[in-house]
Amino acid sequence: MAQTVFEKLSKTRYCGIGVAVIQTDEQMLLAQQCIGNLRTILLEARKVHSRQDYARMAEPILLEVQQREQEILEYLSRDLEQSVAS
Repeated sequence: MAQTVFEKLSKTRYCGIGVAVIQTDEQMLLAQQCIGNLRTILLEARKVHSRQDYARMAEPILLEVQQREQEILEYLSRDLEQSVAS
């Protein structure tokens, strides 16, 4: 049975040691899709929630977006860091 997008994406999360585990371009692209989905959720939520409710519900989502963006940047810059070190 084929893996769902969620199952694939879950493999791009932290391993509990503070190190991003995006290993492939496919995982990076899935993380980007997730960020896009979360941003869409936030845009729609702004339309229907009060400022106070939106602020409460948006905080963990914004942290998730920030975390995934950081993982993507680390993945894309990995080769640069290795080149500088050698």
